[in-house]
Amino acid sequence: MLTGSDFLSNLQVLKEEYDKSPKEVMSKLELISNQISKMKEPELRAENLLNLGKFLLEIAQNKEAYNSLQLSLKLYEKQSNNSKIIYCYYFIGVSSLRLNIFDEARKYFLLAYNTTTEVSNNTIYYNSAIHIGRINNELGHYDAALKYLFIALKGYKENNNKENIAGAYSNIGISYNDIGFYDKSIEYHLKAVELCIKLKKDNMLVSVYINLGSTYQNSGNYDSALDYYYKGLEISKEKHFLSKEIFCLNNIGEVYSLQQKTDYALKYFLEAYEILSVDDKYPMASIMFNLSQVYFVKEQFEMVFKYLNKAIELAE
Repeated sequence: MLTGSDFLSNLQVLKEEYDKSPKEVMSKLELISNQISKMKEPELRAENLLNLGKFLLEIAQNKEAYNSLQLSLKLYEKQSNNSKIIYCYYFIGVSSLRLNIFDEARKYFLLAYNTTTEVSNNTIYYNSAIHIGRINNELGHYDAALKYLFIALKGYKENNNKENIAGAYSNIGISYNDIGFYDKSIEYHLKAVELCIKLKKDNMLVSVYINLGSTYQNSGNYDSALDYYYKGLEISKEKHFLSKEIFCLNNIGEVYSLQQKTDYALKYFLEAYEILSVDDKYPMASIMFNLSQVYFVKEQFEMVFKYLNKAIELAE
């Protein structure tokens, strides 16, 4: 029977194996899950289910993570183990968010936030706040979003967690963009840019460049939008951030479409389309729709129907 330390060691080995043979690792995890279910000690069973759920989140098996974490939560609730219950709340929130179940995610992040305190576990407290803010923004509750985002920002500053400060700045910028306060959005995004450059966080920097481009695009400043999209594209190509490269290419194409520079728009939409994976359903649908719009302007109606029908199929 596995002990807690043995179980963590096994997970570390599986993590190293996962990239090479994911199916084999998932089969092993199923066996481990069955072994956990047969454990007689509730505390050990709960602990291993929590660790299994966290591991499944690391390898993006979000539905399985959610199920494991729920089982762990039920066991900890029977034991009245409040410190572990908070962790379950938080990680169930993470899994729900990744599954795009926003109401469920907000529910569990609020439980984690309201159950803990700044003193007892400020990492969970402030990370829950940032997630609550992001979800409220996604749901269109902008005042609530900014309230929690600023709570998180305050805490990250007190802890001098510069990477999280940059993330909070960027999320605040997104909220201000969504409510049309473009100057405030640009102000906070630029603060995020400054920190990302200092910290050499290229992946985050590209995301902020894309968000800055989007804010400038929404405000009608297309030249500045293109400037930041191109900055993001350059880093994405250099660092092989494929998904971000696709976003940059697509967004550049959209700006050129707005400027009625149809040939340029077509060039970038096609470049994005060519490097898409068949699994990238959302960006593929978006890019195919954009391609259909460009071909409509060019009066190539056979191509319009070709890409529009594909976009509709993927969106269903």
